[in-house]
Amino acid sequence: MVTGAHFLLNLGLNGQQSILGATHLEMIYQAGGTKFGEVLMLVGGAIGCVGANLFTGWYMDRYTSSHHVFALAAFVSTVNLAIMPHVSGLPAMVLCNALMMTGSGVVDCSFGALAWTARECGVSNDGMYMGIKNFGTCFGMALVFLMTFLLPSFQRESPGGRVDYSTLAYMWSGLCAASGIAIVILPSPARPQEALKAREKPGLPRSIAWRETLVVVAGTMVGAICVGIFCSAMTLAQNWIGVSSSKSLLLFYMAMTALGQLVMSTLMPRLPAAAAHVILLFISTAGCILNMFAFIGTGSGSPRITLLWAGYGVMGVALLSNFSVLFTFLSSLVSMSGSRSSIIGLGAAANPLFTAAAVALGSPVLLWFSCAALLVWMAVVVLVLQCSGPRFLQRVKDS
Repeated sequence: MVTGAHFLLNLGLNGQQSILGATHLEMIYQAGGTKFGEVLMLVGGAIGCVGANLFTGWYMDRYTSSHHVFALAAFVSTVNLAIMPHVSGLPAMVLCNALMMTGSGVVDCSFGALAWTARECGVSNDGMYMGIKNFGTCFGMALVFLMTFLLPSFQRESPGGRVDYSTLAYMWSGLCAASGIAIVILPSPARPQEALKAREKPGLPRSIAWRETLVVVAGTMVGAICVGIFCSAMTLAQNWIGVSSSKSLLLFYMAMTALGQLVMSTLMPRLPAAAAHVILLFISTAGCILNMFAFIGTGSGSPRITLLWAGYGVMGVALLSNFSVLFTFLSSLVSMSGSRSSIIGLGAAANPLFTAAAVALGSPVLLWFSCAALLVWMAVVVLVLQCSGPRFLQRVKDS
C-alpha cells in the first residue's frame, strides 16, 4: 500500500516536470520570449527544487511526520498547476517554475522514506520497491506527452508554436491532489536509529557518519549527472526540431524510459546494484553518442532524425533508471538518513542548472560529447565505490 502511494506521488509530482518539456516554448512566450528569460526560469526551478530538497531532508531527520511534507508539496503543486496557464511576465513564470520544481525536490527525498518503510517491514533488498516508485515518474512523464496528442485543446495556435496547455495543467493538478491525499492518510515511517545516534553522539559514531556521508556525496554525482542529462534532453528537444516533431520524439523517449524502468524493477531482486548501475550507464553513453552523431556535419543545424530517435530510445531505456538503483546501491553501503536522502536528491534537484548550462553551451555536438564522457566517468565512480567503499568505511569501525 505504501509503495502504491509513493508510486502515485512520483506520478504526480515528478511527472509534472514533463509539462515543462511539453510546453517549453509556450512558457518562454509567457515569460517574455527572451533567451535570458528561458535561463532565468531554469535557474528559478533549480532554486525551488534545491530549497525544497534541503528542507525535506532536514525535516525527515527531526520529525516523524515526513508524509505530511510530501502531501503539502502535492497540494502546492495542485494550486500552482491550476493558475500557471493564466499568468504572464518573467517574475510570475520564474515563481511558477520554482513551485513546480519544489514538488520534485520533495519527492527526491521521499525515496529515503520508502527505504525506511521497507526496513521496518523486514525487507533487506528494496530495489524492486524503489523501481516501482521510480516507475511512477517514468509513467507520469510518458502520460504527459501522450496527453499532448489526445487533448484537443493542446494544439498549435500560431506559426510561432503557441499552445493551450490549460486542460493538461488542470488534469495534472487533480492528480497531484489525489497523490497528496493518498500519502497523508498513511503513517510516516520511523527514522533509522543508527543515523540518529551518529548525529547526536560525538566520537566513533560521528566519525563513521562522516565517512558514510562522503560515500553518499560521491554517489550523488551519479544521480545528478543522469537526471541532468535526462531533463536536458527532454527540455531542449523543441529547440532542435520544433514543437510538432518534438512531441512524437519525447513521447517515444518517455515510453522507452517507462519500459526500461519496468524491466529493471523486475531484475533488481536478482541483479547486484553496482552491476545494474554500470550496465545502465554504458547503455546511456551509447545513446548520447548516437545523439552526438545526429548533429555532426549538419550545416543547417537540423539533426539527422533517424539517429536522433535511435539515440533518444537507447538513452531512454536506461538513463532515469539509474536514480532508483542509486538509492538501493548506497543503502547497501551506508545507513540512509533524511539528510543523506536529501544529499542524493540535491544532486537531482540541480537538473535545471544542468539544463541552463546546456542552453548556454549552444553546440549540440559538444553537449552530447560531454554527456557521454560524464556517464563513462560515473561508471568509474560506481566501480570505485563498490570496490573501495566498504574498506573505506571499515577502516574507522575497526580502529
